[in-house]
Amino acid sequence: MTARLALGVALLLTLSILAGGCRSGASGTASVEPMVEQSTTAEPADQPREEPSEPDTRVPVKVLVPCGLASGFRDISVQIREDMPDIRFLTKVVPVVEMTDKVLSGELSGDVFTSLGYKEIERLEAAGKLARNSLRNIAQFRLALIAGKTNPHGVKCLEDLLRPEIEHVTMPPPHENSVGYYTQDVLRNAGLWEKLEPKIVYPATSAEVIKYMRKGWADAAVIYDTCLIETYTPTGEPKMARSTVDKVAMIDPSLHPRMYAPAGILVDTKEPDAAYRVIEYLASEKCMVVFEKYSFIPPADPTERSETISSSSG
Repeated sequence: MTARLALGVALLLTLSILAGGCRSGASGTASVEPMVEQSTTAEPADQPREEPSEPDTRVPVKVLVPCGLASGFRDISVQIREDMPDIRFLTKVVPVVEMTDKVLSGELSGDVFTSLGYKEIERLEAAGKLARNSLRNIAQFRLALIAGKTNPHGVKCLEDLLRPEIEHVTMPPPHENSVGYYTQDVLRNAGLWEKLEPKIVYPATSAEVIKYMRKGWADAAVIYDTCLIETYTPTGEPKMARSTVDKVAMIDPSLHPRMYAPAGILVDTKEPDAAYRVIEYLASEKCMVVFEKYSFIPPADPTERSETISSSSG
């Protein structure tokens, strides 16, 4: 009995020591890590859950646009969202010669190619880059003679460019640019080309014609009429055409063919049906109202090609 009592007392003492060690955690022989409390806070019942966004099922159609058509396409891109809600209308604005070169090299791709004239179109056709029978004329444009804002030499017509005080006349390069091509044709048909050619200075791109005038590097220029209204510049700077040059005369239309802005389908498009619908839309009366805001006129013929009058142009 005494032995059992002694064993019980010893056991109670041992348990008491162990319990005290667990409570202190500093001097005892055993310790326990505190339990990390996990949050059980629930989201408020009235907080809406974010629903996964629906995939964009619209068909993307990318249109390559030259600088001279940029303002019109900016306006059209707004209205087409309502008129063609199944189309994702994309535009890429590039100076027309650069745009043509990059399509030919494979550096630039798209579904629809637009141009101001047929010189660039012919280069793409020769390389097999445009789908056959896909071209439509979406607008028509005219040429104008311009001089500096103060017109110090009193330029009023093409014949005035022969005067000795007119030292330089600028125009886009005719071998690669439609406007330059048609301007050369105008001067040839007016009997002025051979006398004027020594005065001609060519900018690197057609977009720099106004720059040449602003810098005083030329006394006069022939440009497409819409250039004075177009607000887009490749550099993103404000366009200063109206403040730096004046239109002194419209070019006699009998000196050049009708000049069109065509649109055609690029052969590498993955959406030919949607691209065709977009071209039909661009050729519609509703879009023509937009183009007229920027001095374009309705095309006389939707499929006529702009050919030069003189047989020696090029």
